[in-house]
This record gives sequence, structure tokens and C-alpha cells, in this order.
Amino acid sequence: MLAARGAFLTGNKSPQLSLSKSGTSQQGFFVNSLGSLPMNQTFTCWYKATFTDADIMTSRDVFKYGDNNNGCGFGFGYVVGGNTRTSKAALVEAKYWWTFDLIQGVRLPNTGWHHLAYRIKSGTSPNNNAVFVDGTVQTRASNSSSSTSSINPPTNIFSICGRGNGGTLDCEVRVYHPRIYNELLSDSKIAEDMTIAGVPTRQSLVHYWDGTTDGGKVYDFVGDWHLSFSDGCSVVPDTPQGGNEWAKTRQRF
Repeated sequence: MLAARGAFLTGNKSPQLSLSKSGTSQQGFFVNSLGSLPMNQTFTCWYKATFTDADIMTSRDVFKYGDNNNGCGFGFGYVVGGNTRTSKAALVEAKYWWTFDLIQGVRLPNTGWHHLAYRIKSGTSPNNNAVFVDGTVQTRASNSSSSTSSINPPTNIFSICGRGNGGTLDCEVRVYHPRIYNELLSDSKIAEDMTIAGVPTRQSLVHYWDGTTDGGKVYDFVGDWHLSFSDGCSVVPDTPQGGNEWAKTRQRF
């Protein structure tokens, strides 16, 4: 059971835990049967991926907002029909992957901790000015999809480190302190989110996970999206503070 959880809700007193997924299972930490999911949200977290020294043939997600046929997500893509991979990509499910940087060859490099902010919005070209990595907006790679299709409204499932289908890349993905805000955060608010080690005080915060478990699920301190574990999922003592990433972001901003 969750003990003295109020003590975890300020700054560095939050548990120094990450949600970790390894192996080739398609699902990660998830909650389902949600019905229609709201748009004009912002998902933020710190993420880290470690790839095996092997050929990359499929994709892996940091998060997925919606089910197998709708919504959006962010992860590491595989470009079908060529010898090209991407280290970062945004997904509009059942329509396209929008890749941000392409790597020739069949292997992706290992990567350290990075901050992600994803504005989940409707309209055509929903990934325009939507994805920020380490505070910098990501732009489409020149030979990536140029689709202007809108996101199919997300439904039913929210997942961290999984997707429910197609996400079977053999690598380890870790996500630290994911959050969902009920607004499209401005550039300055995204920069501020990068500097917050514990639970944010912003009133628009609707979901927050710090790795604390209760009843066999990862506890949502703000909402009721308590996350179930799938194969390969665990909570581990790892944090971007170990690489001093927060100190670096404070210097930049």
C-alpha cells in the first residue's frame, strides 16, 4: 500500500524512480477503457533509451496517447523499404510517422537522458511546433512524411513505453516523472517544466507519476490513471539527476 504519499509531493523529495521497459512486448505501462481522451493537452517527461547492438527492424515508443487506430505518440521509428532509421519520431496513429532525424544504416546510437514535451493538438499538420526535445522544437526531416492529416481523436488507452501494436524494437526505454497538463504549454512553460524535479504546482496538471506503486500499479498522484504493468516493465532507481541534466538546463534557461 502507498505510505505517507503526501511526503513525496515536493521537489527533490519525490522518489528517484523511473518507469523502465525492456524486451519485445508490445505494451508498456498502461491504463485502458478510458473512452474519449481530451485534446489540447501537453505530455512531458524525461526519457532515455539504450539500444542493443543489433539491426533495428521495428519501432519503440516513449508514450502513446490513444489506441491502435488513433491518437499520437513519440518514440524511435523504422522507415520501411530502406536502410534508414530514425532516432526520434512522432506518431499520428494509422496515418504516419513524422521523423525528426534520420540515420543511414541499421543501428541507432545509445542515448542519454532527454526532456520531452509533446503538445497533443488537433488540426492539420498536428506535429508542427508540437514536439520539443531538451527545450528545442523538432522539425520534420526532409524525406519524412509530409502528411497534413489530422489526428484521429484518441480513445481508450494511454501507455508509457509501449503502444499496443507495432512497438517491438528490442531496446530498453526509461521514462522519469511523466506528466500531462490540460493545456498546450507555451515555449516558456515547457522550459520551466524541464527544471522541476518533483510534482509541478501548475493548476492545469491532470496526471503525474513518480514511480510510486500502490496495489500493483504505478500511482497517479493527480488523476486516476493508475498504470498496469505488462511484460518487461519494472520501476528502477534511475534519474536524469545522475547525469546532471537539470543543472545543464538551468544554465541554458
